[in-house]
Amino acid sequence: SISNIQHVEQCHDSILTMSLGIEIIADVCELLSTCVDWMGLGIQLGLDYSRLRGIEIERHLNVSSCRIDMIAAWLMKEDQVVKIGGPTWKQLIQALKSIGEISLSEEISLKITKEREVSNPVGS
Repeated sequence: SISNIQHVEQCHDSILTMSLGIEIIADVCELLSTCVDWMGLGIQLGLDYSRLRGIEIERHLNVSSCRIDMIAAWLMKEDQVVKIGGPTWKQLIQALKSIGEISLSEEISLKITKEREVSNPVGS
């Protein structure tokens, strides 16, 4: 029915817009393990270029380590992250789209909303 569809959409919206914290860094790192453009993503997520350059130098251009540090800074709400509405799944998905990671953004969106439906079935 229409009310069930609206309820599911509201659940999707609430999971996508709730604030994320450092405790889920492992999940976010796993989801972003194929994203090579960590710096472009970091900029879109509201992190300052100078911070990202610092990470790059400190981690000797190791993409995996750089990505982890960038995700940590995002989850800890550094720089402009809060000003642009994050850290949320919605912000991450939009940032991925803006750097051309369309399939990854869709994969994350599906995974996050599906996990929510499993843990909170409609009508419970």
